Amino acid sequence: DVCLVVITIPAKGKKRIKTVRVGGLGTGVYMHQASLTDSNHVLVTGGFTSYGAPTTFTMRQFDIGQLQDKATMDAILAGQKKLTLTEPASAKAVVKRGGHGGVRLKNDCVLMFGGVAEPADLFKPHKAAIDIYCPKHLDPTQ
Repeated sequence: DVCLVVITIPAKGKKRIKTVRVGGLGTGVYMHQASLTDSNHVLVTGGFTSYGAPTTFTMRQFDIGQLQDKATMDAILAGQKKLTLTEPASAKAVVKRGGHGGVRLKNDCVLMFGGVAEPADLFKPHKAAIDIYCPKHLDPTQ
């Protein structure tokens, strides 16, 4: 499960810490990469789901902009609104890999580099891939 940890600091009283489940990941992944694509979205790419098998995870996007609205945040904390990661339509075209790096560029695209398809290949010499993913390519409706 993916959880959002919310820390509430009231003017008076004690701090509260609450976790809220975020759906849509589908499976647990490790050695993945997460980057902001703009000030309102996080892109999670790649990662391994098992040590002995090739990765099957591509990418998911999370809208963090919704967390900036107090009414929405109150509904989330009250359990009245669910959070979810979404799979962009172009995820099927993404190179599946884990152990890669990424950096947000000035134009809000994400430059991803390196990585391998299977965890066992992390310790073998291999050719590295470089990809650039831009928000408009991730979701053509934006």
